[in-house]
Amino acid sequence: MLAGDGTVVTRGRELLVACSAVVMAMCFVLGTPRSGGPDEPAHAVASAALIRGDRAVVFSASETPLEQYTLPGMIGRPDPSCFAFQPEVPAACAGIGILTTEPGSVTSSAGAYPIWGHLAPGLASFVPWAGGYLHLARLFNLAIPLLLVIASLVTLRRLGAAPAVAALLGFAPIAWFSLGVVNPSAQAIAGGLALWVGLLTRARSQPLGWLAVAGWAALVLTRREGGLWASIIVVLVCVATDQRPSELWARLSPGRRSVVVLSVVLQVLARLGGHVGAVDTVMAAATLLVVIAEPLLLWLRAPSTTARPRRSVAFAVGGALLVGVLVALVLDRAIDGGLRLSAVKGVLGGTGEHLRQLVGVMGWVDAPTPGPAVVMWWVMVGVVFALPLMLRPRVAVVTLAGFIAALATAWVLELGAAGVGWT
Repeated sequence: MLAGDGTVVTRGRELLVACSAVVMAMCFVLGTPRSGGPDEPAHAVASAALIRGDRAVVFSASETPLEQYTLPGMIGRPDPSCFAFQPEVPAACAGIGILTTEPGSVTSSAGAYPIWGHLAPGLASFVPWAGGYLHLARLFNLAIPLLLVIASLVTLRRLGAAPAVAALLGFAPIAWFSLGVVNPSAQAIAGGLALWVGLLTRARSQPLGWLAVAGWAALVLTRREGGLWASIIVVLVCVATDQRPSELWARLSPGRRSVVVLSVVLQVLARLGGHVGAVDTVMAAATLLVVIAEPLLLWLRAPSTTARPRRSVAFAVGGALLVGVLVALVLDRAIDGGLRLSAVKGVLGGTGEHLRQLVGVMGWVDAPTPGPAVVMWWVMVGVVFALPLMLRPRVAVVTLAGFIAALATAWVLELGAAGVGWT
């Protein structure tokens, strides 16, 4: 029977949203060829080695160190080199070969990643049948991200159809594809969605729930630049909602504050055990951007111009630290002689291609979506952007600022990674 308040209908729609998300994710889990995800073999090897306690032997001191492990032979197989980066070559060229649980020598370039995103898929390495390993590893990798995505969509659906549709539009095909392969980016992408939703769907009079906290932790822990992206999200939400980070912090219960702090501590500790350089140090401290933003937002909210000069010193210090972080990230490579003018030109010139990849260039950047679909996606994004521009100009301005901030941050991160080989 239908309850008078429509409870049965609401729960039915939420169940439909959850089932739809599961079906969508499973299509990519089962439909993506083995080793078809970018760097999937490397992440599969690194995760299995981590969970088994296998110590690596570094045999290459190149820009991306290669590590050698002794693991069951089905891990990291098949070799995708025959089709990776080649759109005209089908993934079937790699074949499957003989998959075995017998130990053998395998290599990985993913040893520098934080360990927390590699824990879950590594459990699949103990499976006794070689043929089922990769799909099981994908499922283990998918579990937490899919829960975050479902929780986010259900939360938005309770607000109405429009917010959920807007979120699904932003969650482009490449995001769904990332959920279906062994890659810690799945946790990071889903964590970013959950953090946005968890912060924006709670009124200022309400405490922040576990969705925002879980999103923060998933984003911070699973990629070395995760703390930077999480901090940018928090700052943009503060600007959009006229709040300060300290006010968001005050809305967290003691237990949730502990999770936030613990996630920051764990991501710092994870860096200590890996290949630590200046970039890694900067990324580990990136969550301090939330603290740096506090005086700026306080200054902007000052009740009068007479109050602002008293905060100008704090604002100047915060701004200097922010600029220092970005400069240090780029100069780390410049000092080593790896950053050249051609690298800058290459990064800036590749922006259009990167925006196309953002929509849906899947696989090893070798499975592009059709051009009309890309154009349609950006047109729809423009329509969604135009609505708040007409109704709530402040939100539209913050949205545009967020897009520019993401683009600039991506440029800086890529410049920081531009090393030997740029000519």
